[in-house]
Amino acid sequence: MKSKSPKNTSNTLPQHIDEFNVGDLIIYAPHFHDADGPWVMSGDMGIIIESKTKSDYQIVKVKWINFDMGETDMSTEVLKKITLDKEQ
Repeated sequence: MKSKSPKNTSNTLPQHIDEFNVGDLIIYAPHFHDADGPWVMSGDMGIIIESKTKSDYQIVKVKWINFDMGETDMSTEVLKKITLDKEQ
């Protein structure tokens, strides 16, 4: 079956450009782009305590602010940095 989409999906999705570092404050923010429009979910906050890159993917270990969650390895594609020092 041939796709009726005018573009390849990989070309229409935004490229992940943030580089995450140990000590960054983050929020769990999975996102999706569908026919009705894009959406972003906001979840728990955490701090990056370890970072590694493998095959062009960055994986970080997050210590969540919610102590019941512990530490979790996460893909940076579902995380968003929280910046506290924005110029006004």
